[in-house]
Amino acid sequence: MQIDRENFRLIFPEEFKDEAPALAHKIDHYLQISSQRLKVKPRKISIILQQHHVNQNGFVQLAPRKSELFSTPSAISDNQEWLPNLALHEMQHVIQFDKLTGKIHQPFGELLALAFFGIHLPSWFYEATPCCKKPYIPKEEEVV
Repeated sequence: MQIDRENFRLIFPEEFKDEAPALAHKIDHYLQISSQRLKVKPRKISIILQQHHVNQNGFVQLAPRKSELFSTPSAISDNQEWLPNLALHEMQHVIQFDKLTGKIHQPFGELLALAFFGIHLPSWFYEATPCCKKPYIPKEEEVV
């Protein structure tokens, strides 16, 4: 099943048909806030919601352009909703990559640009912004 929006396509298994519209709404909001802050219009990306994983994680890649979110939450309780929090983190990477690659839209060109940035930027740069974003979203900008 899928939900198609202007900036992304959320692809998910049937088990998530009830939760997916709310998650899509939050992803829309996260992309809007992040793109305004970094002054970049996000390019459309496929977001694949995976289930039945033992890892709690997600990732963004450029060739092919997609993000995958693993729906398995951590065994450690942190009083936050897992998927919206993971989606916020991964959408920060999407905006970050769009900002870094600029007008380079061909997959090979994007990979070359990120390889160049990977050589010249410290590794913490790629995780610092996404990891620090959640506490700095003002209450009036949060979506419930």
